[in-house]
Amino acid sequence: MESAVYKLNEYAKKTSFLLQYEDLGSVGPDHDKTFTQRVVLNGKVYPEGVGKTKKEAKQDAAKKPLRDAHQEGAHQNLIIKKMLHEKPEERPKASDLKVQLDKLAQTQHVPPKSATV
Repeated sequence: MESAVYKLNEYAKKTSFLLQYEDLGSVGPDHDKTFTQRVVLNGKVYPEGVGKTKKEAKQDAAKKPLRDAHQEGAHQNLIIKKMLHEKPEERPKASDLKVQLDKLAQTQHVPPKSATV
């Protein structure tokens, strides 16, 4: 099974997003430390991930932006499905659809992808 870190790295590469993992340190005695990391994806800071090792903390941190990316993709699919179920004369122009998708991207702090219209 692919790790959350691997999936997030692939997503960032595919979308050309800047991805940073930040080590926020650890707390607790040497024999029982809790490590904290967070992800900054394209300038958006995500909630911290924690774990008993740095690797676990990084995995936990990577899950948060992946959930956002999944939700964003689902929302885009709903917009497209809605458009496809409308009668041809009621369908928005492709340029109108692009405007809707760009607005969605702005609410997600994601730069819009260029689309061919």
